[in-house]
Amino acid sequence: MKKSSFIIILLLLFSINLGYGQTAGDNIYSVNIQKKDATILLYPNPVRDNGFFVKSDSLIEKIELINVLGQTVKTLINKTGLPYNLFVEIRNLQKGMYMVQISLAGGKKKLSKVIIE
Repeated sequence: MKKSSFIIILLLLFSINLGYGQTAGDNIYSVNIQKKDATILLYPNPVRDNGFFVKSDSLIEKIELINVLGQTVKTLINKTGLPYNLFVEIRNLQKGMYMVQISLAGGKKKLSKVIIE
């Protein structure tokens, strides 16, 4: 008699709603996915040689160097299909600080600075 009462109680417990309309047999899961911003790395910085690398974990479509007057002095369009590590040659550019505008896949843009010595 006691065993059958225990079994009936267990069956009742498992048939009770667990909250939010779910019962013990429901397999409903929720995952909150937040996409992080792309990570951009410029190196070496300051630049002392022929150029610098721009590394990203997202596809780089275009890189623009902008001087302190706001003029675009160099544009590099990625035609290589290699999205993660691009070399930017700086020959013929004057020493100083430049803004680097990086256009990523999906229309996102990142702005960073580089110093050419």
